[in-house]
Amino acid sequence: MYAAPLQQAIATTTATKTTNSNAFLTCENNSTLGVKIQYPSNWQRDSYNNKVAFFAPSLAEGNKKIIPVAMFVEVDNLPFQITDVEDYISHYVNHLRNHAAITEPSVVTLTSLAGNLAHNFTASAKIGQDEYHATDIIMLSGVKKYEMTYYIAKQTELSSYLPTIQKMIDSFEINIGIPNSSGNSFLTYENNSTLGVKIQYPANWERIESEDDAHGVLFLSPSESNSDRFLESFSISSSSLFNSNNNSVDELARRAISEHIEHLPDFQLVYTKLITVKDNPAYLLVYKYTDLVFGKAMAMDIGMTNGYNVYVLSYLADPAKFLIYLPTIQKMIDSFEIQNILNRFVERSVTPSIFLCSDNIDAIINLDCLSIMFQR
Repeated sequence: MYAAPLQQAIATTTATKTTNSNAFLTCENNSTLGVKIQYPSNWQRDSYNNKVAFFAPSLAEGNKKIIPVAMFVEVDNLPFQITDVEDYISHYVNHLRNHAAITEPSVVTLTSLAGNLAHNFTASAKIGQDEYHATDIIMLSGVKKYEMTYYIAKQTELSSYLPTIQKMIDSFEINIGIPNSSGNSFLTYENNSTLGVKIQYPANWERIESEDDAHGVLFLSPSESNSDRFLESFSISSSSLFNSNNNSVDELARRAISEHIEHLPDFQLVYTKLITVKDNPAYLLVYKYTDLVFGKAMAMDIGMTNGYNVYVLSYLADPAKFLIYLPTIQKMIDSFEIQNILNRFVERSVTPSIFLCSDNIDAIINLDCLSIMFQR
């Protein structure tokens, strides 16, 4: 929270009549912060070391002036990598509770920032003699913390400023020099004969198909350096629904969790939710585990059915880079299509390699199974 810079801005900003300007400017800082954001052309912009601030034109109220809205964008280098984000956010909120000018923060909710998972919480802040609604959005990526905090004076109408604030948040971008392929060209992978899927993937990612070209395909990100051992990946696996009385999305999620608990060391479920993918009901699982090759790993599964088949889209990443690659993964998921192949698994026998992964032929193939299959 930024009481001091806001007080300073109130003291130095000339009172100006608010104008409804639709024009936005772009603030890009690649040398120190590595971020880009749009802001209204009639707002004042200031920089404070590791942050940049934007102030709406001040309003005269009697014999004093107030700044109705202020937005701060800060990028901090953390002393170590945060492995438990929820625990970090909890400690951060508890720290705010000890601040004399901050009231009890509300319940923390999940949101997104620059296409990445973020945490959002609100509070009331007293700055000088004025009361403000304060909202904090925090996103962690490796050893960096990206934080957007905005204040809206309680004397003003929230509804008149929220669209502008939201536009600023939506325009926020992170420019990190990591090859996350968000700006690279995409190729199209299409398999209508056996797997029955179509998807776009980054042109600089390696594509690896299973031996029989029917059970899965894996996309590997390029190495970032000579010391980079963890290659982030995205895979598509397909298996059959054999004589099961319950193939609901809920049941598929339950089976997947059970399989992961059984096969993935140190499995920890982080988040689960029912979603839709191209109007198809699906489940979403986000979890952590210890990979036998890469060590600590974070993964996301999306599972859905189509006819007699179940498809699982799996994203695997170094926990520190999970959010960095997420925009690329989202683009891949958005491009995913299931082609129409009628009953193609009904008469198919299960190959021995699948039995080596699981003795339950109804189960979803997990990431360890895919890695075994691709090595054969």
